[in-house]
Amino acid sequence: MRVLIIHPENKYFAGAEKVLGYFLTELVRQDIQAAVAAVKGSRVADALPAKIMPLWIEDCPAFSPNALWRQAAALKKHRATFAFELVHGWAARDWELASLTGWRCGCPAIGTLHDHPEASFISGKRRRLMRWCARVGLKKIVCVSGAVQAACVSAGYPPAKLAVVHNGLPAHEPRSAVVPTAGCGGVSPPAPTPRETPREPAGQDGRATDDAEFMASMRDFKIVETSHEPPAHPVHSPTPGAKEGGVPPGEEATERVRTPFRVGFLGTFSERKGLRDLFQIADTLAMETRDSWELHLAGGAQDENGKRLVAELCSLYETKNWWRRVRWHGWVESPQDFLKYLDLLIVASTEFDPFPTVLLEAGQVGVPVLATNVGGVPEVVVDGQTGWLFEPGNVNQAIQTISRIMGQADLKGQIGCQGAERIKSEFSAAKMVAEYRRIYSNLLADE
Repeated sequence: MRVLIIHPENKYFAGAEKVLGYFLTELVRQDIQAAVAAVKGSRVADALPAKIMPLWIEDCPAFSPNALWRQAAALKKHRATFAFELVHGWAARDWELASLTGWRCGCPAIGTLHDHPEASFISGKRRRLMRWCARVGLKKIVCVSGAVQAACVSAGYPPAKLAVVHNGLPAHEPRSAVVPTAGCGGVSPPAPTPRETPREPAGQDGRATDDAEFMASMRDFKIVETSHEPPAHPVHSPTPGAKEGGVPPGEEATERVRTPFRVGFLGTFSERKGLRDLFQIADTLAMETRDSWELHLAGGAQDENGKRLVAELCSLYETKNWWRRVRWHGWVESPQDFLKYLDLLIVASTEFDPFPTVLLEAGQVGVPVLATNVGGVPEVVVDGQTGWLFEPGNVNQAIQTISRIMGQADLKGQIGCQGAERIKSEFSAAKMVAEYRRIYSNLLADE
């Protein structure tokens, strides 16, 4: 079986790209030959495992019929060196190229959808193009969650063409410990400290030399901001100790335990990822409990809106007594090594979240999750068994759950263990590849 995977992304390297890396690493362990159509010099290209053949095509940042035709023509020529039997567009922006290449080469084509088909960031023109591909150009559309599949049906996609394959993770290999960084840094948190010895790519094409090397490159994934201001208000470690009596209305509770309860966030700093609600939860928690706690944030803003949001939150809360408990880590090298440092991960998405990879990463290392009940989240988090759910914007509901977790010492360990078992059994990279393989085989058998 020979499969061409198309993903000429040259700007972003986010969840879909990380999952593609996990997918390819597992793919080469099975008897599936694969090539990836990518832009030379892109982060996607640089991260390809050595056993995956790269097929270089030109970059096309905006839709262009002429550029699309040239890309498809180049892939048809590449077929002389890699006789692919099936074409797979890894993300929605790859669907038109997958459809055209499949048509020109007489191969079935499929596409994977990692987002809501009518998400606010997808233009009307792109939505129409996606629907055309779903109805005409592609034989199958693979949705990363049942929630995405239901959204596709509502958007007018042919139900018979839809399938669900959940993303999966490879086995985690622990790396170094995580050390928090103090300060808000004005608009954005400080950049992570560079590694002393950068990993040099092997080979002229810059690809990793083996599977282990590729997994290292995935763990090293981070987005480094181009500039960072020094912390305007240094953050100090909280001083343990308690004051007798209750919490006066409108005042922050004082701490009564020495080991802080570590609450965390990992991802893009944005409105739709719930950063504003997260800080409202922290502000309310400070008034509701005398227990010691810290808020650890890993990630960063990826656009101007995100930077403005961080600046607004800093301005709003930096005078609060609890602000000294906030720790900014920047983009971390290993998500799991950051997450296992936490007692609770909060995923406070305010909009449809298709299938957050961070839920899998937290579960893999046994860290319980408190997440909003949106999109594909409940397909990972079983409320009260492998984590907890709350409704978007319902800060009081979130606080009640956090207070219960902080008050029951064994609860987070029990839920974390159950979550780890679920991730291991239901969301492995091996299972993900096996399900894609079945789809590939069925389509090739029908030809």
